[in-house]
Amino acid sequence: MMLTTTYLQQLYSQMVESARAVYHKYGPGMQLAAYQALLRAELEARSLKVVSCTEAPEMQMPLEFCHHLYVADQAIIQLLTVPQHPASTKLFELQQQLLAMLQYTGYPLGLSINFGVPMKLHILPIVACNHIDLLIPPKEL
Repeated sequence: MMLTTTYLQQLYSQMVESARAVYHKYGPGMQLAAYQALLRAELEARSLKVVSCTEAPEMQMPLEFCHHLYVADQAIIQLLTVPQHPASTKLFELQQQLLAMLQYTGYPLGLSINFGVPMKLHILPIVACNHIDLLIPPKEL
C-alpha cells in the first residue's frame, strides 16, 4: 500500500475515535494494562492490525515502553496514566521517548494518549520528520 497523507489522517482519526470511546466508557483511574487491552479491542473492532511490544520481538524495548501499541504497521500509540497537566516535564520526557521510537521503527505517526487526567482525554500527535506535512493539533476530549 502506498503511504499517503490522507491514509495517515484516516488512521489518526480511527485511533483518536477509539481512544475517545475507551475513555468515555471507562474514564480515568485504571491501570495501563487495562487501557491497553481495551484500546486494542476497540482498534481491532475497526479492522486495524494491532500488535503490542510483547508480541513483536523486533520491537522489544526497555520496560518503560511496554504500554505501546503498534497500529497498521504505521503508527505507535503510547499509553499514559499521568495525573498531571499535559505540559508537565514527565509528559514531555515520555513524548520524547515516543519520538525516539518513531525514529527507530521508521513509522510516520505516533500518538501519546494520557488517560490519567480527570475530566478529559489528552491526545498529542507526534509526526516523524519526513511526514511533517501531516501536522495535526493536539486534542482534549
